[in-house]
This record gives sequence, C-alpha cells and structure tokens, in this order.
Amino acid sequence: VSLENNQFTSLPAFNATPSQFSVFNNHLTFESLEANADVFINAGYYAPQDSVGTAASVVLTNGESVNLSALVGGANNHYQWTKNGDEISGATQANLTVTTDGTYSCAITNTVIPELTLYRRRVKVSGGIPQKTQTISFAALPNKTIGDAAFSLNATASSGLAVTYASSNTAVATVAGNTLTIVGTGTASITASQAGNAIYSPATPVSQTLTVNVILSAENNRPQAAQVYPNPFTEEVSVWIDSPKTEPLQLQITDMQGKSVYQSELPMTNQSNRIGGDLPSGAYLLHVQYGKHTQVFKLLKTQ
Repeated sequence: VSLENNQFTSLPAFNATPSQFSVFNNHLTFESLEANADVFINAGYYAPQDSVGTAASVVLTNGESVNLSALVGGANNHYQWTKNGDEISGATQANLTVTTDGTYSCAITNTVIPELTLYRRRVKVSGGIPQKTQTISFAALPNKTIGDAAFSLNATASSGLAVTYASSNTAVATVAGNTLTIVGTGTASITASQAGNAIYSPATPVSQTLTVNVILSAENNRPQAAQVYPNPFTEEVSVWIDSPKTEPLQLQITDMQGKSVYQSELPMTNQSNRIGGDLPSGAYLLHVQYGKHTQVFKLLKTQ
C-alpha cells in the first residue's frame, strides 16, 4: 500500500498487514498512526509528515499575553516547546502562554509512533515583556577524600528555577540530580546550569572544582607508608606496609557501590600480602587499616 506524498489528513484502521505500508509526506497526526501501530511495526513508513498549526506573527502591547497551541490527535503525545530554537524548561504541555519576545515552536513526539516528530509552525512574538536575566550562585566545593559519602549540591538560580549539574570527570565524581557521588581521586569540574524558560533567559553556567584526595594520617597530616602494586593488575595485587607497629593489618576491598567483596586480618610483618586473585575485572576500593591509620586506594583489575 503506497499512500505517500499526498494530502491525507486521516487513515482508517487497517485490519490486514500489507507487505509494505507507506504513508509519509502527508498531513497525518498521531491519532491515525496510533490506530495502525501494529502495521507500522513490520512494514510501515510514516515519517516525515507535514508541520502542524499556522505560522503567525503576534505583536503584544500593554503587557498582553498570547496563548499558543500545538495540540494534535493522539493518546500518547509528548510536547516540548522551544524559543529561538532552545528548549523551554518545563514547557511540556500542548498549550503555552507567552508574554516575552521570541520565535516559538513545539516538537511533538509519541511513544507508540517513535520515529516521527511533528513540528508546530513557528509563531513570532514581538512587543512583549523583555526576557528577564538570571544568575546562578554556586559556592566553592570543599576538598574531599576517597571513601567520603555522597553529598548534595546546593547551587541556586536567582529566578528560583531548578539548577542542573554536570561533572567533567566521571572517573572522579558522578552527579545524579543534585547528588554528587565520589568515585575516585583527582579533580573534576562541577558545572551548575539553568536553561531558562519563557520568562527567564538562560543563566551563565558556573563551575566549581572538586578535589578528591587519598585519606591522610592523623599524624603529621601525611600519607601513611602503605604501598600497592602493580595497579592496574591482572592477577593479584601486593599490599606492603612499612611500619614498626604490631597491630594486625585490616584489609577490605569494596566495589564502587560500597559492597564488601573481600575482607581479611593479617599480622603486621613488613612483608607484602598478595590479594585480589578471585576478583573479576573492574574497579574497586582497597581500604588498608593498621592501628589508627587508614588509607584507601582505587584498584583496577584488568583481564
């Protein structure tokens, strides 16, 4: 069945499944396409379709607003409005009330018809309230040590809109929502952003540097004398302690989610102890404790 490159605005529900079903380059919306979703799964070609709505220019006066609509047929539609080509944060309904200058459009997708995006024709708005500016406040981050707990990021936007975060080095820190999780030692730039909306323009992103160190001794504020080698390793890793103390040596290996995968207590002999032979390849944290002293090492086992 070849119905492409026509002016169809609707389709009946087809009961049979043709070997090929082409309806692209028409004026169809998701309502007709959803009714034939089973046909399109195996043999259908339905994208692209014509844009929807009417292009327009609107001049606002005396603080007026204009209501824009991108509503189309379909039970599983998702809407995302844009202004001057940039997504408007939170503008995910079929209708949008506009008070500020700009060129507006909307991208419409559908979970049942995933290969098609419909676009609302553009509306240029002028004479409205100038878009407000906003700034981000993001305090410097304290230095952390490997093994520290995840913590919340607390940047704020002067607009009151939600701030998003990104890490430049996910081997050091990852961010989910506003929670930062320490993964390894080193530095990462944590950037706070706010994309703006119909009222506020995007804020200038603000970055702060996160530094993650190894755990330091309580004595003299210097690293203890534990050594781990080779690292990365393929079979076993050696742990060697140069210490006159006689306390037992506590060794624990955890995965990067904090689950313990190895634990042992060994006598302090000033000799190397070989561990890790039974571990699958991957990244781990080795916790070495002797007396009051603790060090944490990031291990990498490779095949």
